[in-house]
Amino acid sequence: MVHHTTPVLRAGTQDTKGKLHIEPSPRAYRFFLASSKDSGHRPIVQSAAAFLLWEGESKSPRLAVPREDILFVKGAEGEYTGLVAAPKDAKSPSELASETYIIQVGSADGKDFLSSTSSASFSSACGWSYRGDTPLTAATPRDVPAPDRLVVLNVSAFGSVYEEDDKVLGGVKNPYHRVDIVTSRRHVQIYATRAPGASTHEEDVLIADSKGKPVVALFETGYPTRWYLPPEAIVKPDSLVPRAGASAKEFPDDGLRTVCPYKGVARYSTVHLASDGEKEGSQLENIAWAYPEPIKALDLRGLVCFWAPGHDRLRLVVDEQTVG
Repeated sequence: MVHHTTPVLRAGTQDTKGKLHIEPSPRAYRFFLASSKDSGHRPIVQSAAAFLLWEGESKSPRLAVPREDILFVKGAEGEYTGLVAAPKDAKSPSELASETYIIQVGSADGKDFLSSTSSASFSSACGWSYRGDTPLTAATPRDVPAPDRLVVLNVSAFGSVYEEDDKVLGGVKNPYHRVDIVTSRRHVQIYATRAPGASTHEEDVLIADSKGKPVVALFETGYPTRWYLPPEAIVKPDSLVPRAGASAKEFPDDGLRTVCPYKGVARYSTVHLASDGEKEGSQLENIAWAYPEPIKALDLRGLVCFWAPGHDRLRLVVDEQTVG
């Protein structure tokens, strides 16, 4: 299947409640049950005719593929690879879904699809479909398939998913969600209050100051500007644990981490405001984050960003003006 339709930007004023918006994606995808595409394992889903699908008022798209792009493989009698209806009492992944699926792999052919660390048989909640008469938004291109010809896939249910040859992290990217990083000479300062609650600015602690050092401004649709600072901007380097510029190995395995499909896996640091770590309010946990192993398109390696604006204990000052 080849798409000739140019994607249409969803109109912010259109009525989307109870409807689907479907657009073709120009990118090819492969879904693996194993944790990697190495060792010659074949994908369970392979599609160069995928679609982005928004349900109702959701701002984040899901990935949908034609049913024929699910790779069915017959194994021994009663054993196979393919879509199987989920139990009737399974929780529906969406308000509009008509059927929910799992993928099952027959043990006879399991070695062709699963890594050596996987079990011989495998099942996982993986996706859902809609009725053919499910309403579509007015902006949906006319030549997209009917909703019942597509299967929406739950990216997190698979061992690994690849967009072209890059691994998908944290979900499918929204083509209308923009992320830009720009080097800047603006003067950025980060202050913290010594204790929760209201305080005078005179009592705030300066924890980062970029004066004379270049910074990176990250502009992302729907979010405040985030300022990424070099390690040299930290006033007391030992006050940030793990330190600014730390490698992935220096962050604890059980520490907080979040995943962004645009930037990669964020690891978090704690700020210590006083030498006496027992003093109330002297420690701000998970207050700064970094991407020690960023996605190559947005390389933020070695830089650190603080939760400001957006945190009641931090104050962001840019060019002598408080922001947020």
